[in-house]
Amino acid sequence: MQDRTASPKPFAGVLPELKVNGRDLRIDACRGIALWCIFLDHVPNNIGSWLTLRNYGFSDAAEVFMFVSGVTCALAYGKVWSCEGWTSVIRRTLRRSWDIYVAFLLLTLACAILVHLAGGDRLADVSNTRILLDQPGSALAHAAILQYRPVNTDVLPIFVLLHLFFAPLLWLLLRMPNATLGASLALYALVHMFGWS
Repeated sequence: MQDRTASPKPFAGVLPELKVNGRDLRIDACRGIALWCIFLDHVPNNIGSWLTLRNYGFSDAAEVFMFVSGVTCALAYGKVWSCEGWTSVIRRTLRRSWDIYVAFLLLTLACAILVHLAGGDRLADVSNTRILLDQPGSALAHAAILQYRPVNTDVLPIFVLLHLFFAPLLWLLLRMPNATLGASLALYALVHMFGWS
């Protein structure tokens, strides 16, 4: 006798889940493409930069990377919330924020040490480390409160703040998704209108 329980057939339009060990490969691919575009945008005089978003859209690949990272945080911490609760979400976001903060400070010190060892005044100016070399105490104090950043490290302080405030943001997303996304869009527009950084 045949088993009468039939497994449901997926709809024709449903995309397969591309997951490996809990990771969504589609998100990883989007982040990887954004990182390659960021790399191409920072290499001077290369033809590959003509293919990146900064030439064709209203944003560049760094903003795409931040958006995809926000989606990744929502998926990861949303799963933690559903399995372990708010205490685990808060603990994990604070821990990740601290890890990124420490990495930012160590990277800032490493940049200054490398520029000092290289001994180049031009390199100190180009890498925005001259102030750190000339006034280390003041510059490190400003780095500690995320006001000073060497060149191309801008994303790390943003990630520190993103993870630091992600638990309340996730709470708002779960309670009032439309208002939260609307406020996010309004903030994005205001940043571009007034040139906030």
